[in-house]
Amino acid sequence: MRPTKLIMEGFGPYCARTELDLDRLGEAGLYLITGETGAGKTTIFDAITFALYGEASGDQRRAEMLRSKYVEETSPTVVELTFVNADREYYVKRTLGFWRKKQRGEGLTEVPPTAELRLPDGRVLTARAEVDRALREDILGIDREQFTQIAMIAQGEFRKLLSASTDDRKRIFRQIFGTGPFFALQERLKAEAKALEDECSSARAGIRQYVNDASCGESSPLAGRTAQAKAGELTTEEVLSLFEDLIREDGAAYDAAGKWLSDTENALEKVSSALTRAEEQDKARRELAGCLEARKAHAPVLRAVGEAVKAWEARRPEMEKLRTAVTLMGEGMKDYDELERCRDLEKKLTGEACDLSAALEKAEETRLTLQTEEETLSAALKAQQKAAADKAEAEALDRRMLRAAGDWEALMKAAGDLRRARARAEECLSRYTLQSGKARLSQGTYLELNQRYLDAQAGLLAQALTDGEPCPVCGSTHHPAKASRPESSPTPSQLDTARERAEAEQAAMQSASQASAAARATASSMAENYAERFASVSRELRDCASSVPSGDPAVLLEERLSSLADGLSRGVDPDADALTDVTSLFREIRDPVSARSADLTALAGLAEKTERMLQENRNRTESLRRSVEERRSRLTEIAAEKRGNAERVEHLLGALKHGTRREAEAELTLRRRELQTMEAAVQEGESTRQAAEKKMTELDSRIRQAETLLANAEPCDREALTSERLSLTEEKSRLADIRQQLYARMGGNRTALANIREYSASLGDLEKRLTWLRALSDTANGTLSGKEKVTLETYVQMTYFDRIIRRANVRLMVMSGGQYELKRRTDSRNRRSQIGLDLDVIDHYNGSTRDARSLSGGESFKASLSLALGMAEEVQASAGGIRLDAMFIDEGFGSLDAESLNQAMQALADLSEGNRLVGIISHVAELKERIDRQIVIRKMPIGGSRAEIVC
Repeated sequence: MRPTKLIMEGFGPYCARTELDLDRLGEAGLYLITGETGAGKTTIFDAITFALYGEASGDQRRAEMLRSKYVEETSPTVVELTFVNADREYYVKRTLGFWRKKQRGEGLTEVPPTAELRLPDGRVLTARAEVDRALREDILGIDREQFTQIAMIAQGEFRKLLSASTDDRKRIFRQIFGTGPFFALQERLKAEAKALEDECSSARAGIRQYVNDASCGESSPLAGRTAQAKAGELTTEEVLSLFEDLIREDGAAYDAAGKWLSDTENALEKVSSALTRAEEQDKARRELAGCLEARKAHAPVLRAVGEAVKAWEARRPEMEKLRTAVTLMGEGMKDYDELERCRDLEKKLTGEACDLSAALEKAEETRLTLQTEEETLSAALKAQQKAAADKAEAEALDRRMLRAAGDWEALMKAAGDLRRARARAEECLSRYTLQSGKARLSQGTYLELNQRYLDAQAGLLAQALTDGEPCPVCGSTHHPAKASRPESSPTPSQLDTARERAEAEQAAMQSASQASAAARATASSMAENYAERFASVSRELRDCASSVPSGDPAVLLEERLSSLADGLSRGVDPDADALTDVTSLFREIRDPVSARSADLTALAGLAEKTERMLQENRNRTESLRRSVEERRSRLTEIAAEKRGNAERVEHLLGALKHGTRREAEAELTLRRRELQTMEAAVQEGESTRQAAEKKMTELDSRIRQAETLLANAEPCDREALTSERLSLTEEKSRLADIRQQLYARMGGNRTALANIREYSASLGDLEKRLTWLRALSDTANGTLSGKEKVTLETYVQMTYFDRIIRRANVRLMVMSGGQYELKRRTDSRNRRSQIGLDLDVIDHYNGSTRDARSLSGGESFKASLSLALGMAEEVQASAGGIRLDAMFIDEGFGSLDAESLNQAMQALADLSEGNRLVGIISHVAELKERIDRQIVIRKMPIGGSRAEIVC
């Protein structure tokens, strides 16, 4: 991946739009990013990273911190990047989300971030998640963290790798090379071994707990063995045997107590049965005496009830006659109902007739109102229709005047342009006149100096003449009057200076002459154009003014136009005040026209509404007419219904016994109550007789039961039986308590025995598994006794570290002139700390090997830079062979002497061979002289920084 163009706006210190054409830096070699501290050198890499991943390059800065502090609140933060990857060009644009004030109301509103990716095939992706996935997975193949590790050797960061301990390097490599799963495996093995140890301890503690729960009788022969078990003096097998003996002993005692309890319960049941029979016999004697007495008292009551029932049965024909009369009277109530309905109908019809009469009177009033409204609406509609006819003419005139006013405004602007053009022509003429004087003066000075110079040449030539020798000019050998040399003759350089100045002044005069001619031509052309436009627009204004009666404004307008035309014919500049007066006067003429057009438009716009209201009025009138006809028809029907209803009322009154329904209902209610009283008396007498017969039957049954029970009764001693039952009950309770104690003890011992067996069986398996798992955990975590402290993760990282060192030594041998070579330490200086990733340096000058942290500042820089370059190459190889054709180095080269700097530059030049472009971020002055291709960044007094490419 190689960036070819970068655009930043509102990003970091770059407030204004900054465009860098990175293609100018070429496709390979070194280039320098230079500028003051804090100017924004590293920000260029931040911008590239933000465009590709939407984040900053380092973990110290969040994306939202990249917004420029110089940018306005509403301005966006934008980064655009064009880059080439696998010979295909891509374009990506991102904006940073930010908060700005709401345009309405108080508070802030969020402007969300955006992303856009243009692919080589022309497709454009705009969804942020889709853009991120395409760049990370389909195009680059690496994430942001890998990209920054490969493409950017950050300032002060890569020295950490040189001076880090094994533990620190483990954390660095875990993040870079993804060895976290190996570390997780170590931790998991350690945790599982610890969990198995806890399980074994728990199993042993469980066995001890259940042994302590062993229970036996105080007088048991097993009490001594039980005490030994609780003291931990018995083996697991002996403990299991003890619990089995305890359970057998308590089981035998439990069975014996059960037999005694069964015998006691049988005896108790026999005594209780005898006592129950004696109590039942006493109760039967009392029951027999009471029932005989009650039967004797109930016999007269039964006879009296029977006689009362017979008396009511004799009145049953009377009751049937009354029931028939009630039924007939109930059926006759229908006629009374019809009579009431007829009377109600009479009232209803009378009320409806009154309502209809009132409605007809109101309808007539409404009809008269609607007629008046229709006449008013018809008159208004005619006026509005006439306004619609006049509207087009008024609008046309208004548009014509508006167009004329616009043309006049344009003419006023042209007048201002003409005045400025004439002023420009005058200025150019003055400049030419002045420059003409300067040219004549400088030309005269030059001619004078030239003459003096020529005179001086004759004097110089005469000094070399000798009598008898020919003159080089005239050939004479006699020189009676030799020319003398002037004391102050100009030198050739002074003559050349005067000539160059005369030529420059002459050129300036010609330039001023051309500018003056061009300005006069422009002013003349503009004057002709203005005159034509003035004539045209003046006619237009006069025509518009003559179309309406305008009075004084039209007269004044004509005067101003004539005055302007006269000045124009005399070549005078257009008078701005007169032009403004024309605008005001024409507005006075036009305003009434515009107002009338607006009034006509508004009036014409009401025609449709008025026509609709008129139609609604006519519809209401027609509806009212139909309603009146319907009401009159209904009045006729009501009169007919009232006559028929009166005849039916007269017929019903002649056929009914009572005049009203209320009188008929009163008589019917009286007869129904009389019938209900008789029926209730009969029903009550029957119920009383049945209850008396039922009670007599129950007394006879109870007497027979008591006599039967007493016929088979045997005599018994109740006191002796009671004493014997009490004694047997106490014995039963004592035996039940003994069995309960034995059962609880057996249950506890059985539970303890089962758990001890379970813990004993699992403890063996746990201890076997713990043996091999502890060995595996110690191996993976580097804690084997007597062995080197190398963890599994460190062992894997050692492979990466060895490859990084091999790649780094290729650079370091060049940078150090063959003196230094890095080496991973393979032996431990003690057996207590972790090893495997410690770093030594071999000094080939003296054959010594020492800790890499002992290197001096410059040497440490070269070793650190070599390690960083080696790690970047290894990360690329580990990322599926991804190759970035551009990388950045941000580090202080100022710690190097001249020779070391040469060596570092040579190593970096080797790194940039092929198609790799390496950018060095530095402000070291010597680098500016050595590297031609540069991105120069300058801090500006206001508005942040500026960047430009210098090649």
